[in-house]
Amino acid sequence: MTASSVEPVALFILLVLLLNAAIIDLREHRVPNALVLCILLLGFVFAVFDISGQTTANAFGGMVAGFCLFIPFYMMNGFGAGDVKLVVAAGSFLGPLPILIAGAGSLLAGAVFAVFYLAWLRINQTRTVSAATTTAATNAATTIDEPAQLTTPEASQTPFAFAPFILLGVAIVTLSGLGV
Repeated sequence: MTASSVEPVALFILLVLLLNAAIIDLREHRVPNALVLCILLLGFVFAVFDISGQTTANAFGGMVAGFCLFIPFYMMNGFGAGDVKLVVAAGSFLGPLPILIAGAGSLLAGAVFAVFYLAWLRINQTRTVSAATTTAATNAATTIDEPAQLTTPEASQTPFAFAPFILLGVAIVTLSGLGV
């Protein structure tokens, strides 16, 4: 089955649930297990009762495909478990090929965003360090204290919400029929 063969009502429900996950991830930097379980169960229930146009074998295949695509990134600490579970759950709606395409699209979109985000952090970090150095130099001229400690957060420690990119990848695949 392809994404284009999934019933529009099922796709709408999936996109609404993924939008909810994306909003929560942006606000709280986590994807609730209850929401992931809801998506997963709905994907299977829709397949069992032929509401989505998917077979249960395709639903299971989509879960496995999504898991196989995202688990290496989790193992390298690139993603949280919630992101992996969310792709697995979306795979239960879409099937194997569409979730692979959606997952690849979300990885690409996330990588492009990350490059620009890290560049923005770097620019702002340089401005912050420059301002702090100027302030430290001014203070050093008037008092003799310990050298100013310039601390900036590591980019790798900055929380990064990935659910919006999963939503983007799934939306592109489902709305454009790329999974055909």
